[in-house]
Amino acid sequence: MHRISILLIMMVMLCLVSTTVFSAQGNDESEEIGDFLQTDQGAYLEKLDRLTETDPVMYAGSGEFNDFPMFDGDIYSSEHRSVGKAFLYSIAVPGLGEYYSGSKLKAGIFFAFDMLSWTQYLTKHSSGTKKEDEFEDYADNHWSPTEYTIWLIDTWGKESDADVADFTHHLPDQKTQQYYEMIGKWAQFKHGWDDYDPVRDTSFNRVSYLSMREDANSKLESARTWAMVSLANHVLSAFDAALSAKRFNKKRDVFSDVNVKARMARRDGEQIPELVLTYKFY
Repeated sequence: MHRISILLIMMVMLCLVSTTVFSAQGNDESEEIGDFLQTDQGAYLEKLDRLTETDPVMYAGSGEFNDFPMFDGDIYSSEHRSVGKAFLYSIAVPGLGEYYSGSKLKAGIFFAFDMLSWTQYLTKHSSGTKKEDEFEDYADNHWSPTEYTIWLIDTWGKESDADVADFTHHLPDQKTQQYYEMIGKWAQFKHGWDDYDPVRDTSFNRVSYLSMREDANSKLESARTWAMVSLANHVLSAFDAALSAKRFNKKRDVFSDVNVKARMARRDGEQIPELVLTYKFY
Protein backbone atom coordinates (compact mmCIF):
# COMPACT_ATOMS: atom_id res chain seq x y z
CA MET A 1 0.00 0.00 0.00
CA HIS A 2 2.84 2.39 0.89
CA ARG A 3 4.65 1.63 -2.39
CA ILE A 4 1.56 2.47 -4.44
CA SER A 5 1.10 5.71 -2.50
CA ILE A 6 4.73 6.67 -3.03
CA LEU A 7 4.51 5.99 -6.80
CA LEU A 8 1.38 8.13 -7.04
CA ILE A 9 3.09 10.87 -5.05
CA MET A 10 6.11 10.76 -7.37
CA MET A 11 3.87 11.13 -10.42
CA VAL A 12 2.13 14.11 -8.81
CA MET A 13 5.47 15.67 -7.94
CA LEU A 14 6.78 15.26 -11.50
CA CYS A 15 3.68 17.06 -12.76
CA LEU A 16 4.23 19.80 -10.20
CA VAL A 17 7.84 20.18 -11.26
CA SER A 18 6.79 20.63 -14.89
CA THR A 19 4.44 23.54 -14.03
CA THR A 20 5.16 27.05 -12.84
CA VAL A 21 7.41 27.13 -9.79
CA PHE A 22 7.39 29.87 -7.22
CA SER A 23 4.01 31.11 -8.45
CA ALA A 24 3.62 32.76 -5.04
CA GLN A 25 6.60 35.02 -5.86
CA GLY A 26 4.69 36.38 -8.82
CA ASN A 27 7.82 37.65 -10.66
CA ASP A 28 9.31 37.13 -14.12
CA GLU A 29 12.16 34.92 -12.88
CA SER A 30 9.65 32.36 -11.49
CA GLU A 31 7.84 32.14 -14.81
CA GLU A 32 11.18 31.74 -16.57
CA ILE A 33 12.07 28.69 -14.48
CA GLY A 34 8.73 27.06 -15.36
CA ASP A 35 9.60 27.40 -19.03
CA PHE A 36 13.12 26.10 -18.49
CA LEU A 37 11.82 22.88 -16.96
CA GLN A 38 10.41 21.93 -20.38
CA THR A 39 13.73 22.46 -22.23
CA ASP A 40 16.72 20.14 -22.32
CA GLN A 41 18.51 19.56 -19.01
CA GLY A 42 21.78 21.21 -20.05
CA ALA A 43 20.11 24.44 -21.12
CA TYR A 44 17.99 24.42 -17.98
CA LEU A 45 21.01 24.15 -15.67
CA GLU A 46 22.87 26.84 -17.54
CA LYS A 47 20.01 29.33 -17.21
CA LEU A 48 19.31 28.24 -13.63
CA ASP A 49 22.89 29.06 -12.69
CA ARG A 50 22.44 32.49 -14.24
CA LEU A 51 19.30 33.06 -12.17
CA THR A 52 20.93 31.93 -8.94
CA GLU A 53 23.70 34.43 -9.48
CA THR A 54 21.00 37.12 -9.78
CA ASP A 55 19.20 36.12 -6.53
CA PRO A 56 21.08 33.49 -4.48
CA VAL A 57 18.59 33.75 -1.62
CA MET A 58 15.58 32.74 -3.71
CA TYR A 59 17.19 29.97 -5.68
CA ALA A 60 19.34 26.97 -4.81
CA GLY A 61 22.60 26.12 -6.50
CA SER A 62 24.38 29.24 -5.29
CA GLY A 63 26.60 27.23 -2.99
CA GLU A 64 24.68 28.42 0.05
CA PHE A 65 21.94 25.78 -0.21
CA ASN A 66 21.99 22.03 -0.71
CA ASP A 67 18.36 21.69 -1.65
CA PHE A 68 16.19 23.51 -4.17
CA PRO A 69 13.43 25.19 -2.12
CA MET A 70 10.82 24.73 -4.83
CA PHE A 71 8.77 22.49 -2.53
CA ASP A 72 9.74 21.19 0.85
CA GLY A 73 6.87 19.80 2.90
CA ASP A 74 5.07 16.76 4.19
CA ILE A 75 2.78 15.10 1.67
CA TYR A 76 1.95 12.11 3.85
CA SER A 77 2.17 11.68 7.60
CA SER A 78 0.83 9.07 9.99
CA GLU A 79 1.66 9.71 13.62
CA HIS A 80 1.76 7.43 16.63
CA ARG A 81 0.30 8.65 19.93
CA SER A 82 2.46 7.93 22.95
CA VAL A 83 0.47 6.40 25.82
CA GLY A 84 3.02 7.69 28.33
CA LYS A 85 2.88 11.23 27.03
CA ALA A 86 -0.91 11.23 27.03
CA PHE A 87 -0.90 10.05 30.66
CA LEU A 88 1.59 12.70 31.80
CA TYR A 89 -0.14 15.49 29.88
CA SER A 90 -3.45 14.83 31.67
CA ILE A 91 -1.80 14.39 35.05
CA ALA A 92 -0.50 17.93 34.63
CA VAL A 93 -3.61 19.42 32.98
CA PRO A 94 -6.81 17.32 32.81
CA GLY A 95 -7.98 17.02 29.21
CA LEU A 96 -4.60 17.80 27.64
CA GLY A 97 -3.83 14.12 27.12
CA GLU A 98 -7.26 13.55 25.57
CA TYR A 99 -6.69 16.48 23.19
CA TYR A 100 -3.31 15.03 22.24
CA SER A 101 -5.01 11.69 21.56
CA GLY A 102 -7.71 13.25 19.40
CA SER A 103 -10.58 13.12 21.92
CA LYS A 104 -11.43 16.81 21.89
CA LEU A 105 -14.89 16.49 23.45
CA LYS A 106 -13.59 14.61 26.49
CA ALA A 107 -10.67 17.02 26.66
CA GLY A 108 -13.11 19.89 27.07
CA ILE A 109 -15.15 18.02 29.68
CA PHE A 110 -12.17 17.10 31.86
CA PHE A 111 -10.65 20.58 31.60
CA ALA A 112 -13.96 22.32 32.34
CA PHE A 113 -14.57 20.07 35.37
CA ASP A 114 -11.11 20.86 36.70
CA MET A 115 -11.79 24.58 36.32
CA LEU A 116 -15.10 24.09 38.16
CA SER A 117 -13.32 22.19 40.96
CA TRP A 118 -10.72 24.88 41.49
CA THR A 119 -13.30 27.64 41.28
CA GLN A 120 -15.32 25.93 44.00
CA TYR A 121 -12.19 25.34 46.08
CA LEU A 122 -11.10 28.97 45.91
CA THR A 123 -14.62 30.22 46.62
CA LYS A 124 -15.20 27.92 49.60
CA HIS A 125 -11.71 28.43 51.00
CA SER A 126 -11.98 32.20 50.76
CA SER A 127 -15.41 32.16 52.44
CA GLY A 128 -14.22 29.77 55.14
CA THR A 129 -11.14 31.85 55.89
CA LYS A 130 -13.28 34.95 56.16
CA LYS A 131 -15.65 33.20 58.58
CA GLU A 132 -12.65 31.96 60.53
CA ASP A 133 -11.44 35.52 61.01
CA GLU A 134 -14.92 36.53 62.08
CA PHE A 135 -15.31 33.92 64.84
CA GLU A 136 -11.79 34.62 66.12
CA ASP A 137 -12.60 38.34 66.36
CA TYR A 138 -15.87 37.44 68.08
CA ALA A 139 -14.01 35.31 70.63
CA ASP A 140 -11.46 38.05 71.29
CA ASN A 141 -14.33 40.42 72.05
CA HIS A 142 -16.47 38.11 74.17
CA TRP A 143 -14.16 35.58 75.83
CA SER A 144 -11.72 36.79 78.46
CA PRO A 145 -8.68 34.85 79.71
CA THR A 146 -8.74 37.17 82.73
CA GLU A 147 -12.29 36.15 83.68
CA TYR A 148 -11.32 32.53 83.24
CA THR A 149 -8.30 32.97 85.52
CA ILE A 150 -10.44 34.71 88.17
CA TRP A 151 -12.81 31.75 88.10
CA LEU A 152 -9.89 29.34 88.54
CA ILE A 153 -8.63 31.27 91.56
CA ASP A 154 -12.06 31.60 93.15
CA THR A 155 -13.01 27.96 92.58
CA TRP A 156 -9.74 26.03 92.66
CA GLY A 157 -7.27 28.40 94.22
CA LYS A 158 -5.05 28.08 91.14
CA GLU A 159 -3.98 30.64 88.56
CA SER A 160 -3.48 28.05 85.84
CA ASP A 161 -5.65 25.14 84.77
CA ALA A 162 -2.45 23.13 84.34
CA ASP A 163 -2.25 23.04 88.15
CA VAL A 164 -5.75 21.59 88.50
CA ALA A 165 -5.50 17.80 88.52
CA ASP A 166 -9.13 17.29 87.49
CA PHE A 167 -8.67 19.17 84.21
CA THR A 168 -7.50 17.31 81.13
CA HIS A 169 -7.56 20.39 78.89
CA HIS A 170 -5.21 23.29 79.36
CA LEU A 171 -5.49 26.71 77.73
CA PRO A 172 -2.55 27.40 75.37
CA ASP A 173 -0.39 30.43 76.06
CA GLN A 174 -0.80 31.62 72.44
CA LYS A 175 -4.00 32.17 70.47
CA THR A 176 -3.54 29.18 68.21
CA GLN A 177 -6.15 27.12 66.37
CA GLN A 178 -6.32 24.88 69.43
CA TYR A 179 -6.96 27.93 71.65
CA TYR A 180 -10.04 28.97 69.64
CA GLU A 181 -11.29 25.41 69.50
CA MET A 182 -11.02 24.75 73.24
CA ILE A 183 -12.71 27.92 74.53
CA GLY A 184 -15.91 27.01 72.74
CA LYS A 185 -15.82 23.24 72.81
CA TRP A 186 -15.07 22.36 76.45
CA ALA A 187 -17.37 23.24 79.33
CA GLN A 188 -14.60 24.29 81.74
CA PHE A 189 -13.91 27.37 79.56
CA LYS A 190 -17.52 28.62 79.61
CA HIS A 191 -16.65 30.72 82.65
CA GLY A 192 -14.60 33.02 80.44
CA TRP A 193 -17.54 34.17 78.30
CA ASP A 194 -18.70 37.66 79.20
CA ASP A 195 -22.40 36.74 79.36
CA TYR A 196 -22.02 33.48 81.29
CA ASP A 197 -24.84 32.98 83.83
CA PRO A 198 -23.68 30.59 86.56
CA VAL A 199 -27.22 30.22 87.88
CA ARG A 200 -28.68 29.05 84.60
CA ASP A 201 -25.33 27.74 83.37
CA THR A 202 -25.84 29.41 80.00
CA SER A 203 -23.91 31.65 77.61
CA PHE A 204 -25.59 32.80 74.42
CA ASN A 205 -22.33 34.23 73.17
CA ARG A 206 -20.75 30.81 73.46
CA VAL A 207 -23.64 29.29 71.47
CA SER A 208 -23.27 31.94 68.76
CA TYR A 209 -19.53 31.38 68.69
CA LEU A 210 -19.91 27.63 68.22
CA SER A 211 -22.35 28.21 65.36
CA MET A 212 -19.95 30.63 63.63
CA ARG A 213 -17.07 28.24 64.04
CA GLU A 214 -19.08 25.33 62.67
CA ASP A 215 -20.03 27.40 59.63
CA ALA A 216 -16.38 28.30 58.96
CA ASN A 217 -15.21 24.72 59.36
CA SER A 218 -17.96 23.50 57.05
CA LYS A 219 -16.80 25.83 54.27
CA LEU A 220 -13.15 24.93 54.75
CA GLU A 221 -14.03 21.24 54.71
CA SER A 222 -15.97 21.78 51.48
CA ALA A 223 -12.89 23.49 50.00
CA ARG A 224 -10.74 20.47 50.91
CA THR A 225 -13.32 18.19 49.31
CA TRP A 226 -13.17 20.13 46.03
CA ALA A 227 -9.38 19.94 46.10
CA MET A 228 -9.64 16.16 46.38
CA VAL A 229 -12.18 16.12 43.55
CA SER A 230 -9.71 18.03 41.37
CA LEU A 231 -6.95 15.57 42.25
CA ALA A 232 -9.22 12.64 41.37
CA ASN A 233 -10.09 14.37 38.09
CA HIS A 234 -6.37 14.61 37.25
CA VAL A 235 -5.85 10.89 37.87
CA LEU A 236 -9.03 9.84 36.05
CA SER A 237 -8.18 12.05 33.08
CA ALA A 238 -4.65 10.62 32.95
CA PHE A 239 -5.85 7.02 32.72
CA ASP A 240 -8.55 7.96 30.22
CA ALA A 241 -5.97 9.78 28.09
CA ALA A 242 -3.74 6.69 28.08
CA LEU A 243 -6.67 4.56 26.92
CA SER A 244 -7.58 7.16 24.30
CA ALA A 245 -4.04 7.02 22.94
CA LYS A 246 -4.22 3.24 22.74
CA ARG A 247 -7.56 3.41 20.95
CA PHE A 248 -6.16 6.01 18.55
CA ASN A 249 -3.26 3.75 17.61
CA LYS A 250 -5.43 0.64 17.40
CA LYS A 251 -8.10 2.32 15.27
CA ARG A 252 -5.56 3.47 12.73
CA ASP A 253 -3.29 0.50 13.19
CA VAL A 254 -0.56 3.02 13.86
CA PHE A 255 2.42 1.47 15.58
CA SER A 256 4.96 3.69 13.87
CA ASP A 257 5.47 7.18 12.49
CA VAL A 258 5.46 7.41 8.71
CA ASN A 259 6.45 10.63 7.02
CA VAL A 260 6.98 11.32 3.32
CA LYS A 261 8.55 14.63 2.35
CA ALA A 262 8.94 15.90 -1.24
CA ARG A 263 11.57 18.37 -2.41
CA MET A 264 13.95 19.24 -5.23
CA ALA A 265 17.56 18.26 -4.55
CA ARG A 266 20.90 18.69 -6.30
CA ARG A 267 22.56 15.45 -7.38
CA ASP A 268 25.78 15.50 -9.45
CA GLY A 269 25.11 19.05 -10.52
CA GLU A 270 21.53 18.36 -11.52
CA GLN A 271 18.21 19.29 -9.91
CA ILE A 272 15.98 16.26 -9.50
CA PRO A 273 12.78 15.48 -7.58
CA GLU A 274 13.43 13.70 -4.30
CA LEU A 275 11.15 11.87 -1.86
CA VAL A 276 12.33 11.39 1.72
CA LEU A 277 10.61 8.56 3.59
CA THR A 278 10.92 8.36 7.36
CA TYR A 279 9.62 5.26 9.13
CA LYS A 280 9.94 4.95 12.91
CA PHE A 281 8.83 1.82 14.79
CA TYR A 282 7.44 1.71 18.35
